[in-house]
Amino acid sequence: MNYPALGVWTQVQLWLVQTAHHKIWQVICYILDPGDESVEGKTLGLKQQYTLCSASLQDIIAHFERRSGKPVKWENFAVQMNDTRPTLCIPELIRILMDWKGLSWKEA
Repeated sequence: MNYPALGVWTQVQLWLVQTAHHKIWQVICYILDPGDESVEGKTLGLKQQYTLCSASLQDIIAHFERRSGKPVKWENFAVQMNDTRPTLCIPELIRILMDWKGLSWKEA
């Protein structure tokens, strides 16, 4: 990193800011994804997976309902799962369809 138009002190300040941001991002990444080596890391990963899965499905369903503009025929509803860990999507979709949309277990 060399910006000749800037003074040396400004370049040092810029380097410090970039280094500080890099350290901050390292800490944020560690907090959000500490890895699967510990029980705490696995637990956090499962909670994050559930949260993102549920939020995504709720958004997909809301979009589907808005787009259809009429009562939804849920037999025409499908979700393609392209994630590395989609296992929670299936029971969460069933839960949402049963609890929020009033479908039976068989219908969901």
